[in-house]
Amino acid sequence: MTPTGLRPIKRVMLIFPPMFDVRHVDTMACPPMGIAYLGAYVRDLVDVRLLDCLVAPNAARQRVTDYIELVGLPYDDVAAQIRDYAPDMVGLSCIFSGQSACVREISRRIKQDIDPEIVVVTGGTHPSFLPEQTMAETRVDYVVLGEGELTLRALIQTHNSGGTAADIAGIDGLAFRKDGSPVVNPRRNWIKDLDAIPFPARDLLPMERYFAAKVPMGLHWRKIRNTPIVSSRGCPHRCPFCSSWL
Repeated sequence: MTPTGLRPIKRVMLIFPPMFDVRHVDTMACPPMGIAYLGAYVRDLVDVRLLDCLVAPNAARQRVTDYIELVGLPYDDVAAQIRDYAPDMVGLSCIFSGQSACVREISRRIKQDIDPEIVVVTGGTHPSFLPEQTMAETRVDYVVLGEGELTLRALIQTHNSGGTAADIAGIDGLAFRKDGSPVVNPRRNWIKDLDAIPFPARDLLPMERYFAAKVPMGLHWRKIRNTPIVSSRGCPHRCPFCSSWL
């Protein structure tokens, strides 16, 4: 936030962060559909770059314990990519709880070492379930709950239209800070017509690297050159261990 109001957003970097995973198990490498859909939905408003830390050059597996390792682009390399692009906003996907510590570290480096005025947003299953905890434990400015397209677009438009903190407070499905304390706007609106959402921006992802990795979604494939699709969202059931109905 600038002294005169919300920072204008012209360049957005959407990142699928490194993650902690079980050692001796192949970590899936497939196009991250969340940031690909978000990028497609907002790139008529802003310049967008996508970074998938699991397949980026220099991605590595670093042993943490006998059972856990950190998989993906080292933090120094992530920071270098952010500096190179110089975004006004960074969006950090957090689908798995094993990425939450990575979101914490990357957001800290952005605010402390790169540019404290960069707007940092996170979304995905983990922060959607735990928005207050995410706001307390990380340096992110906003948490997007559930489906992200409508909320992210509204957030960017508010920043670019001379909006104020009061305008941010009215955005559906957004968590933010007010006087240092987290405020959570519950998710009330969902995308009713999925055909209104553009196809994911696969052109902004290094597709050949996924084919070369040979560890696709579900670790099963009929042909090496494959990519996931999303035909629907949500689930009518409410299994307590699953986030699909969130």
